[in-house]
Amino acid sequence: MKRKMRNYLDLSEELKQHGIEAQDGEFYDYRDFPLETDFNTFYEFCQTYLDRDDLGFDIKPARFYYNSNINVNGLAYVKNDFKLVEIYKGTIFGLKDFFDSKKELFSGESILKYKQLTLKNASEPEYFLFQYVTLYFLYHEVGHLIQRSMGSTNHKEFVDTKCEGDDIITQHIREHDADWFAANQVAFHIISFANQISEPSLESKKTTTEDIASLSLAGIYMYFIRRTKAYPQIYYQEHCHPHPSVRLSYMIYYLMDALSENLPFVLNKGSVLTNAIAISESLMMEPERNIIKEYSLQLYAEIKKVEDYIKQIRKNSEGYPYLSRKLLNP
Repeated sequence: MKRKMRNYLDLSEELKQHGIEAQDGEFYDYRDFPLETDFNTFYEFCQTYLDRDDLGFDIKPARFYYNSNINVNGLAYVKNDFKLVEIYKGTIFGLKDFFDSKKELFSGESILKYKQLTLKNASEPEYFLFQYVTLYFLYHEVGHLIQRSMGSTNHKEFVDTKCEGDDIITQHIREHDADWFAANQVAFHIISFANQISEPSLESKKTTTEDIASLSLAGIYMYFIRRTKAYPQIYYQEHCHPHPSVRLSYMIYYLMDALSENLPFVLNKGSVLTNAIAISESLMMEPERNIIKEYSLQLYAEIKKVEDYIKQIRKNSEGYPYLSRKLLNP
């Protein structure tokens, strides 16, 4: 029997009655405000996902809501038995505005084919990018909720929160794991979308899947590059989150890996990444400045250190028990 969709206002009142208030602002009521449809569509998808019985993990009762904070962020926590995902309203406004600003660029000859692909499913390419990056937000926070359900401590996990010593090691383990979970979940959306628009032949499915993977990876690529503005120099065992370049590097790996494990053909990973970078360049190029090239050159210069640090996080993870990967992929 299909569960009735939870009304957003009723959900907010339910949480208040259980002594739960928004952590970084107030509960945000998006009705009659700009982007109401986008807020509601994402809310309904997220809450429906959290209510599912076939996820392979148990985080119920789980609830999703928005706060009134204008920054781009989100968090996950447990209070009074509820497992909670709080997304800042600024995330929806900020990401929608950023990707909407790329709309006209999709008419460029080099990336027009991606627009033609998404339109097969009545989705504008800039909206496709917005959806896939917001999906990343949801699944990253759910990854943290799985960690909580296994016994990890309950606290905010923000990059600018003060961390020292062993706390940095633990936080980087958790962030790495939440990103692993997100990459795996996003991969299934890519496969599903590609299957909906491709022709029946295996060759068509392969080409379409690789193109959709490139487009979705470009969205994640651009998101993390924007994050590097606050941290222009790549760091390693500092701050409460790994550097965005480190996170992007392992997100690429895990997304490709998850796709490869669930496809009936060999994914051309090199082509997918090359095309994702090319899409990002087309969408983020500024007059007399190639942001993607600048970023890529910096990452290339540090790639050995980045790879070594990712290996270190994985090694550190071996002794940490509260990870979604250990529950879902033991």
